[in-house]
Amino acid sequence: MATAEGILVVTTFRGCKAPNAGGGVTTLLIQDAPKRCKAWIDSVEGYGVIKEAFESTSRFARLGSLKCTMAGRTVFTRFATVTGDPRGMNMIRKGTEKALEVLQKHFPNVTMLALLGNYCTNKKPATINWIEGRGRIVKSLLKTTVEALVNLNTEKNLIGECDGGEY
Repeated sequence: MATAEGILVVTTFRGCKAPNAGGGVTTLLIQDAPKRCKAWIDSVEGYGVIKEAFESTSRFARLGSLKCTMAGRTVFTRFATVTGDPRGMNMIRKGTEKALEVLQKHFPNVTMLALLGNYCTNKKPATINWIEGRGRIVKSLLKTTVEALVNLNTEKNLIGECDGGEY
């Protein structure tokens, strides 16, 4: 634990002391489904199965890539898609639902909590959209590139916020 907060260290120590005073703690791994699920999604085989399921729902929607992240026992999967000219949110929802249905057949003990888990950051500002990119509006409406906007943010908001006063 890395902290300078003394009371937190004391409280944690007391919390660890109680199980030790009772003879210690034994753990047992019942299932490792989230890690296996993420590894399968990240594999060539898993991606292929999910891609096929996703694309079976539309003539236009295509799955470009998947990005899987774990937080504890929760797996978040970000679908990067191409839908042609329309924004295609209904196409994406339909394809994603089908893909998750197929995923659940491979991992019946995994529960889908929600179709949108804030990892997609739809209609919300989020750093991941700068990193991963989001849509074509940057080029068509703003007349710039994502790379130029990232550079602007870095120069103006990160470097520019440093104290640049003369000494």
